Amino acid sequence: MKKEYEGYGEEKKLQALQAALVYGIICAQSMESIPNEDAAWMVDIIETFAERLYDMRTWGLDEDSVFTSRGRWTFVESLRRIGCLLYLIDLLLHLDTETPSSGDCPEFFDMPLPCVRELWEPMPTREWKKRHRDHVESAKRKGRRGLTLRHLFLLRQSSSKGQHQDFSQSNSPDFEEELSEWCEKADDLSMLLWVALTVEGEGQSYV
Repeated sequence: MKKEYEGYGEEKKLQALQAALVYGIICAQSMESIPNEDAAWMVDIIETFAERLYDMRTWGLDEDSVFTSRGRWTFVESLRRIGCLLYLIDLLLHLDTETPSSGDCPEFFDMPLPCVRELWEPMPTREWKKRHRDHVESAKRKGRRGLTLRHLFLLRQSSSKGQHQDFSQSNSPDFEEELSEWCEKADDLSMLLWVALTVEGEGQSYV
């Protein structure tokens, strides 16, 4: 399967990763009927597929200024959403305090947060282009560069300690306000990310 995956283009690699994730989630609901070696194999497949795909395609915030079509935007946004989903899965697999925020996987910090609901929900392309243009123009006017998982971790740390933190390392000095607006327009995946922060243990290393 891994050998066949290597011959796929990026679109097909994305589809294969999505299929593996869905299958893995379904299997997780009936672990008592799945041999341990099969579960380990599925985790290995998902990790391998993800590594290959993310190595061949950029998905950072810098991509937001170079989209030429809705199709390309959807592809990159799908990569980001899968990255956030992988974070959630990794969080569940490391409930013994070995979580991504402990520094074991710093790449998670740079994963952009899912886009707002208005851009992801089904709609005609003409309407999507208008919404996307308005979203980009609004971000430029406000001097915003986008949000990543790092911002959620920083805000979580600030809230847990009950004091204001130095957010100078974040992409935007006003990211708290931007996060507030993001939460108001969040979809189900975004809200799941927000709730998942309560699972993160105390005393971990936040960057």
